[in-house]
Amino acid sequence: HHPDHVKGLILLGDIYINSFKDLDAAQECYESILRYESNNVQALHNLCVVHVERGLMEKAEACLEKASALAPTEQYVSQHLDIVRARRLQMLKKRSLTSQSRRIGAANDVLKESHDKSPKSNIAQAIT
Repeated sequence: HHPDHVKGLILLGDIYINSFKDLDAAQECYESILRYESNNVQALHNLCVVHVERGLMEKAEACLEKASALAPTEQYVSQHLDIVRARRLQMLKKRSLTSQSRRIGAANDVLKESHDKSPKSNIAQAIT
């Protein structure tokens, strides 16, 4: 692969993402580069961005970890890795809170149901 072809594919992938929102085409550009230059940090990073755009945060994090290992001094890679990790943590916390809310709601429903079915107290029976 000629270096100009790699630059062209990077640019084309960026256009697909930013102008056309065509993630499949962008992904194909970056994967094409990586087939010939598996250590191309820019192509790998941009592929990670495609994963982020798709909402695949776990895959994006693994991808950015690989890019960071290839280029530990590239700040943009480590910054994006930090952002993805923060988003994943936020998503996990949100899921945990939602799950807890559901469990509390279900427990309240069970308590209410058992309370409604329980026999009236002696005082209540005496009044009615």
